Amino acid sequence: IEEGQSEQIAARLRYLVASRIALATGAAVLLGLVIMGVTTWPDREIDALTKRTVDVLLLQVDDRMASGDLIAAADYVQLSREQAPSYPEVRERAASLAGMLKAEARDAVLRGNFDDALAQLERARLVYPEDAELSTIAASIGDGRQFAERTRSIQDLVERANAEIDA
Repeated sequence: IEEGQSEQIAARLRYLVASRIALATGAAVLLGLVIMGVTTWPDREIDALTKRTVDVLLLQVDDRMASGDLIAAADYVQLSREQAPSYPEVRERAASLAGMLKAEARDAVLRGNFDDALAQLERARLVYPEDAELSTIAASIGDGRQFAERTRSIQDLVERANAEIDA
């Protein structure tokens, strides 16, 4: 394997991992919608004071998400879920934030930063644990990490072999 070929292999691997994640995402979103529909029927009412409190927290979630501060947004979602776990707006924000965190995890995979991808995925799990897609994505990240490690090992072997040939 020549140096140019190993780069092509690595690029192809990143593409395959990302496409596997995208396919799993579609299936998990559908499953998540079904689960969310089942778990939210019927909605329990919350009192007016709790609703106002949670609405203020959700405004903070929206502001943090808009500014890209997903960690702070996750903190506010957690507070909202503690106050009103069955409030539909809380579930919507949690699902939206989890989607943003999963997107960041996918971007991290494409950059080859698997630790960051897993960290983003864990934040998504804390924010929206009922997301069925999370375990599938975590498995894909693990597969991608193993593949990247094998690719690096192969590249090291090729470089050593080329060095011995040149010597």
